[in-house]
Amino acid sequence: GGVRMIWWHGKSSDDVGVIVERYPSVTIPARKQEKISIPGRSGDLIIEQDAYENYTQRYDVYVSAEQPRLTTVSHIVAEWLMVKGYQRLEDSYWKDTFRLACYKGGTSIENVLNRFGRATIEFDCKPQRYYKSGDLPLILENGQQLANPSPFTAKPLLHISGSGSGTVSDGTNTLTLTDCDDITVDCDIMQIYQGTTNKNNVGAGAFLALGRESTITWTGGITAVTLTPRWWTL
Repeated sequence: GGVRMIWWHGKSSDDVGVIVERYPSVTIPARKQEKISIPGRSGDLIIEQDAYENYTQRYDVYVSAEQPRLTTVSHIVAEWLMVKGYQRLEDSYWKDTFRLACYKGGTSIENVLNRFGRATIEFDCKPQRYYKSGDLPLILENGQQLANPSPFTAKPLLHISGSGSGTVSDGTNTLTLTDCDDITVDCDIMQIYQGTTNKNNVGAGAFLALGRESTITWTGGITAVTLTPRWWTL
């Protein structure tokens, strides 16, 4: 029951006249692993990594036969899908989370919809299913405790204000900064910015990683910390 919809880079399937036929099958991303073959020994040695593979999410869709100009609608749908790079993907089945995905299909989607009115569209998704609640920036107090709703360690985005040097810590990892003036720290890609300028040279130590419980503290010239936790699950 309920209306089935996809939201892709900020626009819904409804906006472009696409109807999602059924809720998609749920795919659990595979853990990354490395196989090593040892001479003289049967079988491979498998080394499990603390990381996961991308996966393909498929949606069966159709354009309503009531659409007066199928050709026009098919073109609009193709334009909607043809966005480069990773974009935000949501659907009405998983209301509390979003994913980062690339559209996998070719330009033939327009022709397929023209001929059949139906198609399967595919997105190449990063393994994380991000909680929408973890996408909101939190203005922290020094010593504030954070509870992760998921067993998976989150890599937050920090915005730090202040002057001179200082440290920021999650209770386990401590990052030392020699310049605290309007600094953005992306703990996922391990990059530090000041506006659009790369400032990796001002940081040393460990980037923050939020486990089940974290206490965020800071010292030195830091006057304010805003943290987007990026909680996620599979």
